[in-house]
Amino acid sequence: MLTARLSPRVVLPCEQANYGKSSEEAVASVKALYRDLKLEQAFFDYEQASHERLTATIDEQTLLPKQVLARLQTQTAVTLIDCCGSF
Repeated sequence: MLTARLSPRVVLPCEQANYGKSSEEAVASVKALYRDLKLEQAFFDYEQASHERLTATIDEQTLLPKQVLARLQTQTAVTLIDCCGSF
C-alpha cells in the first residue's frame, strides 16, 4: 500500500483523469486514492503536531492572556472542521 510523504507534487494517472470532476465515479476514484495514500492520517498527524506546537507557544508567551489565545485556537479548529469536514 502507498503512504503519503511530504515531497514534490506528483500527479497520478487516476488523479489526473478524475480530480476536479463532479461525477460520482470521479469523486469515488479520487477519494479511494486519498484513502490508499493515507492522506487523511497524514493530515491528522500534521494537525495534531501543529496543535501541540501552537499550545506550547501559547503557554510560553506573556503578552496576552492565555485564555484569549486558547479561545482563538479552539475557534480556528472548529472552523476548519466545519469547512473541510472529513474524507
